[in-house]
Amino acid sequence: MKLKREHSINFGNAEGKLKGWIFLLLLFTSLGVTAQTYSVSSSALLGGIPNAAEVVAPNPTQPGRFVVLRTLTIPATNNDAVTLTYAVTGTAIAGVDKDYQALTGTVTIPAGALTETIDVNVFDDQIVENDESVTITLIAADQPGFISFQPATVNITDNTDLGIISLDTATANFIASVNENATPGVEFGQFRINLDKANGTATPVTVSYTTSGSGVEGTDFNLTDAIPLDFANDGVQIARDIRVAPIDNAVSQPNKTVTIELTGTDNPV
Repeated sequence: MKLKREHSINFGNAEGKLKGWIFLLLLFTSLGVTAQTYSVSSSALLGGIPNAAEVVAPNPTQPGRFVVLRTLTIPATNNDAVTLTYAVTGTAIAGVDKDYQALTGTVTIPAGALTETIDVNVFDDQIVENDESVTITLIAADQPGFISFQPATVNITDNTDLGIISLDTATANFIASVNENATPGVEFGQFRINLDKANGTATPVTVSYTTSGSGVEGTDFNLTDAIPLDFANDGVQIARDIRVAPIDNAVSQPNKTVTIELTGTDNPV
């Protein structure tokens, strides 16, 4: 067996790579660029508040919170203030008398800092609705760095669990008497149906009811206006009217009655 006493190692490729890394490091240093990543989160582990809530008065509402982060991946050479622009989406509606206070669309991380917060201040809107969400996504920065486009979400829990539907028999909206020959100014009887809190759920509310009494629909009267009896899911509508239009059949007969009884809804919220 012949023992080979000489061995050679080729450093050529490694030397070229080393020179390349030195060149890149010198280039970053000469340009004053820091490798930074910008991201947003609502995680409680990072100081966020992922769940906001409307709270029954007199207790204050509970805000949500996003945390915007600056992560330095190499030693900082540029730790100036940075302003980030973000997009806002989600099912909640921003604005006065809506779900939450409108966000500005920008946030600034101060010089030398690694985080800044965005608070989601909730309004108690007194609307029956499903739980909703606010989502933000970073889209731009005025300093060099990498932007994570991973969105973050704050959920808003609604405190208005149930709406109450009732017949109004105490105000002028209830017209309890009408004549067949249309007494001037009174052309119909009227039932007013009220919803105590507007419907902001995903679907309209249809109210079922029955009619009874000595009057016969189609012979003595017709029901008009809110037929079917629906409440729109617009967060606004809280009153509907069912009108009783008498039919003048030119037949002498005793006074007739119409009675309405509310029996249920198709929306459990």
